[in-house]
Amino acid sequence: KAITSQLEEKHRARARELSVDLRTHVREGTPARLVIAVAEETKADLIAVTATSRSKLAAFLLEGTIDRVVRTSHVPVLVMRPAETA
Repeated sequence: KAITSQLEEKHRARARELSVDLRTHVREGTPARLVIAVAEETKADLIAVTATSRSKLAAFLLEGTIDRVVRTSHVPVLVMRPAETA
């Protein structure tokens, strides 16, 4: 829970800098289905995801989730590459 709070605050701070309305939802279940369900429940205009992970297994699982969201969502999906770090 502490890690989730730290990540959430980091992203909230960045969203404030960019004047972006950020809402977070923590749920258990199948990731692709949940992303789509929350987007539909909240009447989201866009689902934005960044494909980044630290291990090959995590990358494989994340790519599968993103693929399912892109293929099955009625809400537009924006897939971004992570920003380059110096």
